[in-house]
Amino acid sequence: MKKIAALIVEKRGAIILTVLLLTVICGLLIPKVCINDDMTKYLPVDSPMKIGMDLMDASFPEADTDNTIRVMFTDLAHGQKTEAQRVRFP
Repeated sequence: MKKIAALIVEKRGAIILTVLLLTVICGLLIPKVCINDDMTKYLPVDSPMKIGMDLMDASFPEADTDNTIRVMFTDLAHGQKTEAQRVRFP
């Protein structure tokens, strides 16, 4: 344990330089990272969830999918439809 501590103290400049170099490299590579927001890509084509999501995408093409929850109802009266469209969550 003392040998490791002595090595860290002795080579602290090289360790700090290495950490700073790796930090800069990681910072430069941040724009190259891709984020997959479409979780349906992981579902099989014949999955009921995938079929339902495709149906909702076709039914509501103008819907913004960022940070929203989409729920599809059937057999609603006209008054219920307008009421459901007004529901907003912060």
